Amino acid sequence: MLCKECVHGGRSVVYQVGVVDFLRGLGASLFVGVSMGWLLATAQGFGIMLTIWGGLFHALAVSEACLRATRYKRGHLMSLAVSVGCIGGVLAGWLLESNRSEIPIEVFFASPYGYIMMVIATCIAVSRVRSL
Repeated sequence: MLCKECVHGGRSVVYQVGVVDFLRGLGASLFVGVSMGWLLATAQGFGIMLTIWGGLFHALAVSEACLRATRYKRGHLMSLAVSVGCIGGVLAGWLLESNRSEIPIEVFFASPYGYIMMVIATCIAVSRVRSL
């Protein structure tokens, strides 16, 4: 026999994300995302293979940082945090590399490879924090 609470069940602790957990995950995602985004922006010009592998490693680094910072919390808020980390990281990386190397920022925005990398990184990172 089960009591009423056991029959209905509850949300797993893993999916109970508080404000502190969200901010911790967002901060870790942005920090790693900007670091990886700058690193990938410095290597721009290597073509589609760097775009695919760079997007993969960018996603793995951002999602792992978010998961470890929040003690492996998952859910919709964590997917928002890693999305902001991936997209914001690539954009901030472009801006940092543009300022460092004096390449016009328009060069980064004109290349389709950066956008492909953002999509790959965001999709993989979100899938890593939404599922168990």
